[in-house]
Amino acid sequence: MKVLAVAFCVLAVRLAEAAKILGVFSIPSISHQLVYRSLMKELHSRGHHITVLTPDPIRDSSLQNYTEIEIDLSAAYTMWKNRLSSLTENRDKGLNYIYTTANLIQLGLDVCEVELNLPEVKNFLYQDNKFDLVMIEWILSPCFAVIGYKVGAPVIGISSIPPTIVIHDTVGNPAHPAYSPDILLSYTDRPNFIQRIHATVHYVALQFVYRFWILPSHDALVRKHFKDNSMPYIEDVVKNVSLVLVSSHFSFHYPRPIVPAMVDIGGLHLHKPKPLPKNLKNFLDGAPEGVIYFSLGTNVRSDGMSVEKRQIFLDAFSELQNFRILWKWEGDELPGKLCNVKVAKWLPQQDILSHPKIKVFIYQGGMQSTEEAIQAQVPLIGIPFFADQDVNVRKVVEAGAGIYVDFQDITKDVILNTIHKIIHDPSYKASMKKLSEIASDQPENPLDRAVWWTEYVIRHKGARHLRSAALDLTWYQYLLLDVIAFFAVIPMFATWLISCITRFIVYVIKSRMSPRPKRD
Repeated sequence: MKVLAVAFCVLAVRLAEAAKILGVFSIPSISHQLVYRSLMKELHSRGHHITVLTPDPIRDSSLQNYTEIEIDLSAAYTMWKNRLSSLTENRDKGLNYIYTTANLIQLGLDVCEVELNLPEVKNFLYQDNKFDLVMIEWILSPCFAVIGYKVGAPVIGISSIPPTIVIHDTVGNPAHPAYSPDILLSYTDRPNFIQRIHATVHYVALQFVYRFWILPSHDALVRKHFKDNSMPYIEDVVKNVSLVLVSSHFSFHYPRPIVPAMVDIGGLHLHKPKPLPKNLKNFLDGAPEGVIYFSLGTNVRSDGMSVEKRQIFLDAFSELQNFRILWKWEGDELPGKLCNVKVAKWLPQQDILSHPKIKVFIYQGGMQSTEEAIQAQVPLIGIPFFADQDVNVRKVVEAGAGIYVDFQDITKDVILNTIHKIIHDPSYKASMKKLSEIASDQPENPLDRAVWWTEYVIRHKGARHLRSAALDLTWYQYLLLDVIAFFAVIPMFATWLISCITRFIVYVIKSRMSPRPKRD
């Protein structure tokens, strides 16, 4: 009876503390959504009432108090696919990062324009909804921050990638270009002189673009859709975010100073391996010397490669007959498919990587894939395309756990030599094992950490006390330009004053020493 009484009391307390949480996860990419989905399901399991706007709903009718408002897949995914296809194709043409950055900025505007205009989103936002907390995907689209303002609830931002300069600035976190360059630049935490120049110019330029292009554009969008002129300027809304959860950790990314309002949750979506489907397990088990797993993730499609690039991979795989190749291929069929190659449109990646026959993972450098490979201790061959992929691959290389391959430089020999090097040089496996041990050595599970901080914001009805004073400084105050100017003016004024005094003294001396005219 005592056990039942305790259980009843605990249940009553949990029900009393249950909060209504709204999740707005706008990017139509399943790899991003898996991170947010993991957190929302865990919050639901702890008694909270969840409502989610997402392009990738779970559709699990057994989940009570878990409501999903599906963002139209055809509209959101078509826009996303077209924009990312352009980035992927132009990576092959060798265009620089300016083109990529501009396209990512425009992508954020596209997401806002498409999704705020959808009937299901409009209908929901115009209802009189009340929530205790709003969680918003905090990567490309600050426009969605106004949802927290509209429903009168504190906001937590969450990012499935490491923090960009813009994310750092949201909570006033220092992001010094000399030791913490933006992830879009793919530099280490020890950039050389030329890289520091580049990182500094990039930092200043992105600050300018953010304030004078991105924010005004998003502000105009939300005013058009909400038709509410009483709303504060979007920058003021964004700066009132209580907390930002970011998919990074010092064990893999470079150490950096961090304010309390930014919390690392790298590895949040990881889970213990599950049994593989029988046909997939048999394919992996039957590999004579092992399996090469090849997947470019969810945002870079293998079937979008040129015929020439695709044939290069097929030619290389044809010379690896003692290995089996598992290839995530999004098309209905793979032209010229080999007998040692198995393709599928979707694969349970975490479970596959945990299979003992996997020898190497060829991937695009995505954050979630990197975390999954680290957990499974599988060496990597990274072929990055855009965003954080480049810096993720370079960090793997720096740790000695993988090899970087530029998509433009791919040939059959490059692929074969890289695969043989990874498989036959035990140092890559050993380095990945060491990296995995460091990453897993944490005082608490990243998911538990994310839940604790989420409930912390709910308990205190916001977390303005975590807000850095840096958010209230002007750009010239933050860069101490006024202080520098003050100390620059002092010697200039002192020099001028000394010069004036000196000229006066010289004048007086000369006037006294000059002969006076004689009187008659």
